[in-house]
Amino acid sequence: MKMCQLILEALHFSQEFTEAERAVLCSDRMGVRRVNPGDVLIREGERDRDMWLLLQGVFHVLKQTQPDRPLGILRDGSFCGEIAWFTGQPRTASVVAAEPGLALRLNFEESQHYPPELLIKFYHNVLADVMGRKTILHETLFKLASLEQECSGGMGFCSPVGDLQGFAFFEGFTPQEEQTLRGLKPGLETIAPGGFIHRAGEHYDSFFLLLKGSVMVTLRQDPELVLVTLGSERMLGLDSFFKDGRHEANHVAMENCQGLRIGLDAFRGLDPLFRLKIYWRMALTLVNRLAPLNLARIKLEHMEGKMWFGG
Repeated sequence: MKMCQLILEALHFSQEFTEAERAVLCSDRMGVRRVNPGDVLIREGERDRDMWLLLQGVFHVLKQTQPDRPLGILRDGSFCGEIAWFTGQPRTASVVAAEPGLALRLNFEESQHYPPELLIKFYHNVLADVMGRKTILHETLFKLASLEQECSGGMGFCSPVGDLQGFAFFEGFTPQEEQTLRGLKPGLETIAPGGFIHRAGEHYDSFFLLLKGSVMVTLRQDPELVLVTLGSERMLGLDSFFKDGRHEANHVAMENCQGLRIGLDAFRGLDPLFRLKIYWRMALTLVNRLAPLNLARIKLEHMEGKMWFGG
């Protein structure tokens, strides 16, 4: 356990864990696992909900359809298994060690007994890691959309992955919690068709909960090229929250849209248990955006006729 704590102390996280928090993480009954090349941490199709924190080594993300061609490469400091953790769905891909290494397995049920502030910090670090993969998603979709536009001659072109629908955001919130969230500043906002909710390259001190309408995602290098369209009841603009940087993408209203713009300071002032509920909704938003990534990469590979790496 001491070795685990020393490694965690050496790794860089968006929010650093205290010594006591590292001790809790390292005391997980699943514990640290030493791996050799070919050892499987996560197997596609299985239904467990545990998450792995990679401590040392290099790991490949693989699909059963092409087991010898990695879709991604993960290194120490990365989390994996977050889609099953937050959704309860079967594993969407396998994670296999490419060299000797160490990985810490975190048990889903056991995590429910973590102190709220530790769980918030844990989720924040996981989702900051996911945000890095969303960057790769944008790059992949941009390449794919550009190729599809060329193939179609620019006629009748739409997003290569179509429309990603939202979910019932307020499900599980009490009426008082929903009222509190709706009352956070800056508050309710209406955006006309063609209006920007977020502009690429700009920094925001808020995120946006889309309540009504649909939004298209584009990049600054080609604002006419639609990467994906997003349905209502999802959170937009989490770049500033998890990456503390400028937005990578434009979010443009496709119709009359309405939503809540929530300031980061107002959010951080909420009760920890309430924030945990919102973190869970943030996670569902982000893993839903990651869902098309593997298929998009495979499709891009076939269109380019070569392998394309991310991660």
